[in-house]
Amino acid sequence: MTATVKLYLKKPNQSEEMIHQVLEIATEKAESPDLKDRAYIYWRMLSTSPGKTEEVVLCKKPNIAHDCYNIYDEDFLGKLC
Repeated sequence: MTATVKLYLKKPNQSEEMIHQVLEIATEKAESPDLKDRAYIYWRMLSTSPGKTEEVVLCKKPNIAHDCYNIYDEDFLGKLC
């Protein structure tokens, strides 16, 4: 569903029918309440403010990093290899 929303935001003329079908199926026929909720949120966002939806969905995501992944102890690294 998210991929369809992203496609719609990037190429709205070519994917308008697809996004409508996906959101309709997800809200009316899906059994998962999480899927239904997400579809309703996307549908509401797209219908009220496509520009804001684009800012949220297509925003640049931060890289996941943590200092604990940086190992500087050469002896420990040698034992791992």
